[in-house]
Amino acid sequence: MNKFDSHICYMFSFKTVFNIVVWVKQLAFDDTLRFNTEQIKYNLDGCIKQIKNMIHAYDKIKYDKEKKFVFDITKIPSVVPKQDAEYIYKDLSKVIQHVCNNAHMKVKITNRKKPYIVNAVRKSIFESGYAEIYNTFVYFDSPQLENYKNHIDILFGAYNIPCSIIVASRMQEVKIPKELANDPTILKILILYVTPSKLFKGKSFIILNGTTSKNNKVIYSDLVDYYEQNFDAIQYDELIKEAEKLERKLKKVYKKLYTLNHFRNSLLSKPFSTIDKAMYEKILISIEHFLLSKNTYLNDNVEALEIAIEWIKSEGIYFKNVPFTLHDVALTIQHFRNKIVN
Repeated sequence: MNKFDSHICYMFSFKTVFNIVVWVKQLAFDDTLRFNTEQIKYNLDGCIKQIKNMIHAYDKIKYDKEKKFVFDITKIPSVVPKQDAEYIYKDLSKVIQHVCNNAHMKVKITNRKKPYIVNAVRKSIFESGYAEIYNTFVYFDSPQLENYKNHIDILFGAYNIPCSIIVASRMQEVKIPKELANDPTILKILILYVTPSKLFKGKSFIILNGTTSKNNKVIYSDLVDYYEQNFDAIQYDELIKEAEKLERKLKKVYKKLYTLNHFRNSLLSKPFSTIDKAMYEKILISIEHFLLSKNTYLNDNVEALEIAIEWIKSEGIYFKNVPFTLHDVALTIQHFRNKIVN
């Protein structure tokens, strides 16, 4: 190849790359192919092959985008395909999660959360390019679809599927006509933002938990995968986290108590002050023996509060009818530790 041919190839490849960049930008794709001088000069065929492969790949992406956003009323499937329902859920789940989280943070009055969620989700859906089909009811084969409008908060089209979103604080508030509930051609997405529930009798539906941002999951569906959520367990986890937060604060308070100059002299007048002397002596013996049962309990790095919890689990059961507190046990353990170490 002479210098002239090389120059022509270089200019041709530069023009090709430039056209690809423009094409990619116009279609709003994110990736841009880049080739350095060595690749273009010594592997032009490989560069062109890579460009062609990328074009074919993006043709498929473009086709999928058109299928996703362009609503053709003549091609509504007789049943909502599970794969398409999965795509729609995955595409919307982050939006719904974000909106519900903001609603709970910004809107304190429960009955005002629904309009906030509806407006924010609707805005996001149509800004994303989903089809607006409210004005095309007249073309639907189903004459009852016009009557569904009053029972649907958001209606849009995706993959040629009429999709409806219904927002409610709890399942009891969802008033869906039986015809709509059992219509397999319409995807029904229910967002419950106060009390999650999976009670629903119908077809082609997805029920989402919108109570918190972290738990925005599929509660129940006949189209996409879901798992049984134990909402008592969710509440339990939240309470445990709150207890752990309080425990960390309590440890800081105890550390300040332990460093007081008069801690050792004044401590025994406070713990177990509500029980009789005989029971008090039994508890003191039990705590002292428990403290000496492991060398690690005498280590300052181990919190007295943690040892107190262990004592209550193993020994406290023998004193379950005695009116004492975790505070009593923790302070007594620290007193004994100070006494033994010193």
